[in-house]
Amino acid sequence: MFYEYQRSVGEHYLRIREKGSEGFDFPLHLHKSFELVSVEAGVMTVHIAGTDHAVQAGEMAIIFPGQLHAYSSPEHCLCRLCIFSPDYLPDLEPGHHPVFSGERGLLDRLYECRENRFAVKAVLYSLAAQYVQGAPYAAAEAETNDLICRVVQYIEEHFADEITLRSMAEELGYNYRYLSGVVNRCFKTTFPRVVNRFRVDLACRLLKKENGSITGIGARCGFDSLRNFNRCFKEITGKTPKEYKETANP
Repeated sequence: MFYEYQRSVGEHYLRIREKGSEGFDFPLHLHKSFELVSVEAGVMTVHIAGTDHAVQAGEMAIIFPGQLHAYSSPEHCLCRLCIFSPDYLPDLEPGHHPVFSGERGLLDRLYECRENRFAVKAVLYSLAAQYVQGAPYAAAEAETNDLICRVVQYIEEHFADEITLRSMAEELGYNYRYLSGVVNRCFKTTFPRVVNRFRVDLACRLLKKENGSITGIGARCGFDSLRNFNRCFKEITGKTPKEYKETANP
């Protein structure tokens, strides 16, 4: 799923889980939460905003709200994922290299005190301090992250309109070819497909929660015809909107 709404809301949200598998893989996505991955064994490739980072055992990587990211590991990898709301670290900003050597025991403490949000904040600030101290500053990466956030925000505000990469470039004040290169590199696809993924993701939410007509939901999500809605929806989810609705609401 391209945009994870379930992780986009919730004050002082915190979730810690452990992952271990052969060929661990999670596709490109983003959300409005922080995400911290700690590799316990093996090596994981973390793709963040168009750049691949190899995270070794004993290292951590931090993903900021709104950053595109994906995980992959062709061999066995054991890791821990900590997903939390930006309320805990409102002052932390991207700009440093995302991979750093964090104190692994802090994640154990975080799990133990997860019911006490003040204790959780103290542990997260300790991890943030280690990130700032241990990772070099990367100004170019920070600029790309900011631009991607602006692209996502633009899509959120204009997805119901007939938007193009050229019109977005003009409004954001960027060269068309430069912006096209950033979008293709970071999203791993073209701008029209990025917009359609966003629209389909929103349509999935509406199909699950509302009883409105499929045609009406498609129009609200920016699709100019039912035929186009069906085609894009099936291309991304493998199902038609009708099939998805029937599965989600048996």
